Amino acid sequence: MKLVIASSCFTLLLVLCDAAIYEINQEGFADFIDSSHFELLSYDEITEIGYDRYVPTPPAGQHSSAFYLKDAVAPQYTNSHTLASSGAVTFEATYFCDNTISEFEVRFSYPWQDHFLVLCGPSSGSTPGIWQTKTKNFYCLSAQGCSTIEIWFYGITVSPGAIVGLQHLKIATDGSPLPTTTTSPNTATTTLEPTHLPTTNPVQTTEPTEQGLKCYSCADCPQVDQDTNMLQREEYHTCVLTFYGNIIIRGGSTEEKYNGDCIMHDGIMDCYCHSHLCNSQNITISRNTHY
Repeated sequence: MKLVIASSCFTLLLVLCDAAIYEINQEGFADFIDSSHFELLSYDEITEIGYDRYVPTPPAGQHSSAFYLKDAVAPQYTNSHTLASSGAVTFEATYFCDNTISEFEVRFSYPWQDHFLVLCGPSSGSTPGIWQTKTKNFYCLSAQGCSTIEIWFYGITVSPGAIVGLQHLKIATDGSPLPTTTTSPNTATTTLEPTHLPTTNPVQTTEPTEQGLKCYSCADCPQVDQDTNMLQREEYHTCVLTFYGNIIIRGGSTEEKYNGDCIMHDGIMDCYCHSHLCNSQNITISRNTHY
């Protein structure tokens, strides 16, 4: 994955004096896909499969590529990349949302702010049917400070024909503003090796609060709102979103799993996360009635 790093002062080892600017553009998203249902598709391919009736021409042009999630798929988590940062991180995303309640997010783990960069979904505030750009800052929550931020992508599409996409993601670390012009020819380019979200060997990272982690806790609740039951327990290490056939279960767990783990067992899939109320994704369930 090619990430453009712009700085006014750097060495050959890319030890930066100022903030780093990372740009993930079109084919650069390929390193995130791994075994997920996310796809890197050119707009020619979008047209060939008939999805151009939903998706207008991307900002980069008729033959450009973007990072898409389409059709009806359960929650998807890509592999992750870790970037150095000790200050505020600014994201600028150019993306597309359809008219469904499909979700698309850039995610990161604690001790960074526990709200994600929500691109598509009921709480996103985005405009469906157009390519648009969103910019947002996120801050380290740890009193001891931060040195890195781990990022990955999450998405869920709710019906046949549903589609969301991302063509360009720019990231400024260490509290520096994003540049308003294209990076100059003097900037350096490097390749980051991806780190994967494992399904074994738990990590010891949960919200370090006296009250413990707060999670939605309910059975057969595909949607959440202000009336949905919540529990906060000191013994919780993760929140869990469970898929059991057409039944959605939300709760807290004492198991120590990696943020973003989705584990299948006995026809049940459990997806774990680390931040307060992170098991909040609204799910559309199709129940067929037979007479």
